Amino acid sequence: MDPDGSVIRVDKGDSQYHYFEISSDGWLEKECGDTYFSRNMMQAVLPMPRKNGDLNLIFKYCRIPAGSRNVFLAYLVSCFIDIIHPCLVLQGAAGSSKSTVSTLLKMLIDPCKNNAPCIFPQNEFELKDIYTHMYLAAYDNLDRLNKKQSDMMCSIVTGTQIIKRKLFTDSESCVYNLRQPVILNGISGIVTKEDLLDRSIIINLPSISPEERKSEKALIRDFQSDLPVILGGIFDVLSKTLKIYKEDSIGDAPRLIDFYEYGYYICEAMETGRGKRFCEEYRQMTETRDTNVFALYDNPLYNIIDGFLEENRNHWEGTMSDLWSELWKMDDEFGVGGVPAAPNHLSRILTLMKASLQKEGIYISY
Repeated sequence: MDPDGSVIRVDKGDSQYHYFEISSDGWLEKECGDTYFSRNMMQAVLPMPRKNGDLNLIFKYCRIPAGSRNVFLAYLVSCFIDIIHPCLVLQGAAGSSKSTVSTLLKMLIDPCKNNAPCIFPQNEFELKDIYTHMYLAAYDNLDRLNKKQSDMMCSIVTGTQIIKRKLFTDSESCVYNLRQPVILNGISGIVTKEDLLDRSIIINLPSISPEERKSEKALIRDFQSDLPVILGGIFDVLSKTLKIYKEDSIGDAPRLIDFYEYGYYICEAMETGRGKRFCEEYRQMTETRDTNVFALYDNPLYNIIDGFLEENRNHWEGTMSDLWSELWKMDDEFGVGGVPAAPNHLSRILTLMKASLQKEGIYISY
């Protein structure tokens, strides 16, 4: 992106160094992209976008709840703009396509030879290695992040500098400046630390019924055929966004102001009046996030607990191990996939859910 924000350039990734230049006048393919881009061995080629594309076609493949769709689209399109991006957190039961959504977003935004989510980094040097080879990284099947892990994600979202010696025997250093998008996914309660919560958007994905499921191979094949239409839709919206965007024009903006402002204009570029709906949706999401890490009605563990209490006349006593065992039996029977892997993890999640459960008339005491 140019310093004045008037032009966005996207590397096509082909051997001829073609790239796409997007401005308020439209977008087109150009040559000599090596002036702007450096390459890595993992990079794959973007398909040729189709003019007058359809961004909403993404929902054919990504089952995003209606109340989160404007924020989701704002996130997707804004990943092509050089700003601080919120951490996208995808939560849901087993079989709710969290990993698939992560993979499809990777194919659209930053295609690699293998677009599957990564293993979570153990330290800052592993983090550096991941982001040396890609722009967007997704991390799969996560449990609750501890403080160190949460701090690492905060640093990569807002920007960090990692300094490393070139060789063990050298005193000369390499400096890596990193500020890139992040996707995290897991069943529930992945992010609990306030700093990362403030920088996150949390979307709870619904479960997919067995009748609606497709093999991943078939889904990817169909998505690849529609990818030029979706990518063309993204570029069309980006061009319109650059035309109407006005810096510092949205009053009373929350944290991550650049994303909030661009999100408004991205949605307004799609449809007049949609920007306002984005603001309402984003504020609702942040208010829910600040008071409750879990969206109870979309949370499979809540549904299992609710059914379990109904079967037990709304009262149960026992050890956490006993409760975990009983909930596992129900989960196994109905195939929801929402119970944590161990009793101690269940205990932590119930503690986090306690205030929200109380609002629904479910009280926990130890």
